Amino acid sequence: MVRRLIEFVSPIALVACVSAPPAVGPSISGVKAERPDVKVGDKYTYTCKQGVQSYERHYLTTSVDESSIKYSVDGALLESTREGNPVTEEWVKGERGSHTDLHLVSFPLEVGKTWTIKDRWERFVPHLQGTQKGSVTVVAYEKVRVPAGEFDGFQVQWSLDFTINTGGAGRNTGTFWYAPSARASVKYLVHMAGEPELTCELNDFQLRP
Repeated sequence: MVRRLIEFVSPIALVACVSAPPAVGPSISGVKAERPDVKVGDKYTYTCKQGVQSYERHYLTTSVDESSIKYSVDGALLESTREGNPVTEEWVKGERGSHTDLHLVSFPLEVGKTWTIKDRWERFVPHLQGTQKGSVTVVAYEKVRVPAGEFDGFQVQWSLDFTINTGGAGRNTGTFWYAPSARASVKYLVHMAGEPELTCELNDFQLRP
């Protein structure tokens, strides 16, 4: 359960920190990203690795209105806010849950922006609940290379202390790169308490005009 508290969201906020993110090019200042115009039919495929495991995740946007985005992840129907922060998610197959405010993305994005998170999460079956508190910072705007190509992206880092009602606690950290031209994050790295590092990169995508 602990390792899946963060493996979560819509492609906008697919997440990240590692102690030393890889060099991806010089940082660019003075750029701002507004909330993307997500479209029904936008598709994304990510290649993920964690320890010796590797797998793909397939996202398809199915509905968009002023307050929410609905999308499928490998067949699971989920929902995020209009900014792309998770309302419902599936940590592993059959284990779904919800968040009150897992606010990993806050548009507009610009280098130096920071905000705090105070989230209450709940897993439905088997039932667990707890909190996540921490901070998020936009640290750079830079070029990042992934299998889908090279993008100009905002590097966003976060750190969250979590609790579980059964008595567990710990810290998850991560970094993701949000690329305006893809209307999504193109890479994310997550270091979860007690688990191998998770790395996901955008492999392919199709945007509706």
